[in-house]
Amino acid sequence: MVMRTHPEQGSRFSISRSPLGLLNAFCCVTALGWLALLAITFSDRTTVILLATLGWLGIAGLTILLTVALARSHLPWKRAVVVLLLWITVTLIVSNSTVTYWQSQQRLWSGFVFDPRYGWYPEAGMRERKLLIPGGSYIASTDERGHRNTLPYPDDGRLPTILQGDSNAFGFGLAEDQTLSAILNSILPEMAVYNVGVLGFDLNHYYFQYAELAQEFQIGHRIILWNVGNDFTLSALETPNYFRRPYLFVDQSKVCQAADFRSPFPVQGYGQSFIPPYQDLNPLIQTIADDWADIYPESLIRLALSRQLIRTYHPKICRAVELALHTQQSLELFNPGWMLLKRELWPAPFDQYANDLPLLLRQLKQQNSRLTLCAFPFREQVITDESKAKIAALKSAGYSDDVIDPLAFNRYLKTICDAESIELVDPTPRFLKAASPISLYQPGDQHLSELGMRLCAEEIVRHESVHQSQGK
Repeated sequence: MVMRTHPEQGSRFSISRSPLGLLNAFCCVTALGWLALLAITFSDRTTVILLATLGWLGIAGLTILLTVALARSHLPWKRAVVVLLLWITVTLIVSNSTVTYWQSQQRLWSGFVFDPRYGWYPEAGMRERKLLIPGGSYIASTDERGHRNTLPYPDDGRLPTILQGDSNAFGFGLAEDQTLSAILNSILPEMAVYNVGVLGFDLNHYYFQYAELAQEFQIGHRIILWNVGNDFTLSALETPNYFRRPYLFVDQSKVCQAADFRSPFPVQGYGQSFIPPYQDLNPLIQTIADDWADIYPESLIRLALSRQLIRTYHPKICRAVELALHTQQSLELFNPGWMLLKRELWPAPFDQYANDLPLLLRQLKQQNSRLTLCAFPFREQVITDESKAKIAALKSAGYSDDVIDPLAFNRYLKTICDAESIELVDPTPRFLKAASPISLYQPGDQHLSELGMRLCAEEIVRHESVHQSQGK
């Protein structure tokens, strides 16, 4: 006996006989694929993003072709287009809200957040948080102000000593008892050193951060842990670390402030650019891949979804073009080899910035007459095996042995400090005499190790003893 089925029976179970259902199914898959793609863009893994993008474009293309095919034979054009537009609208609204949330969970760096005063700052109230470093992590806590500080703030507002600096002062990669402030407090408790160091800070940050602290506290002694390489070069930039921050600059022998810096977007998309007196030299360090936040209309950058797409795809496309055209930056910024040359051979604009630096350091001195700079060297100044490569590059560029001077900056800084009556602690001679200079730094990194911090602390304490014995 043959069972006969009514022609319409089973249509409710077969999506192929429901063109609207088929279209909705494809749109749903495309929408879910879009959300998955957006999630992948936060990984910043180029190969994975590329494959996911190609896959999603294929699905989206099939959905559009299906819409056209169904509109020609099974669905009215208006209905097909309305369904597609509704899915696109809902998907964009949902994905923008989702990306807004995802971006709110992101940090500029591990443990650091956007800050309208300085560009970025450590997250306040961290309790034994695991912070990431290349190849590992370390544990850090911060107080209610975001400082890696363990001393309670006094009711009378008097701080005997504060320590400013960049990631080295913060204690990047180190346990709390290995930081410079902790070591100083263990050796000389009466110093009562409050650590206000922040990753990525430079001379400009030190000025504005101190100005704010001085409004609330009476600060006795101000110590700045000065990174010889980066604290000089990055201070000449308007956008260090691809982010805007307030800065000082010299115009016709007068120090000017750009305190009200404009950084409406908590993103690292501003490329590298010099402060106003040297902006004509921006092409030496700028690449179009990194300054997308200045290229696109503000309306697009303000929208979370478009900002995420721009920050994901723009740099990758530009770097592919740069690679094809063999373009590259022509001026070193981070611990540059040219700092191993005599002062008069430093390239523009750093030759001019070196002339302006005395006026800028004078501003720091005017904020607190008891100012001490502890200027520690970068690796290539003291580790012979690592300086060879930079020196070889200098020689291949035409520089002779008689103009190579790894300690040129140290002598230059001492001349300024002597003229401005700024106390200078230079642990470089101790670094050079160390049995293993490489042990003073963290492995493969410019950050100081616990041993390097202890050596700096000993030199600061020795300087303090001399200072006190002279009754200053």
